[in-house]
Amino acid sequence: MAKKVMVSPLAGRWYPSGERALRDDIAERCKGIQVVRKRNVCAAVVPHAGYRFSGSVAAGVYLR
Repeated sequence: MAKKVMVSPLAGRWYPSGERALRDDIAERCKGIQVVRKRNVCAAVVPHAGYRFSGSVAAGVYLR
């Protein structure tokens, strides 16, 4: 079965367009954030203004 992949018009503008660059960018934003496992969490409010604007805050929410 062939996979369909959407090419985002935001790639290269709001976030890096290449896979390696995107992975590196996300890893950089996660540096220094301690992973905390929480139980019974049913929701979280996460900013989504673009990685360069709120990526570190979003990473902090996801890693907690």
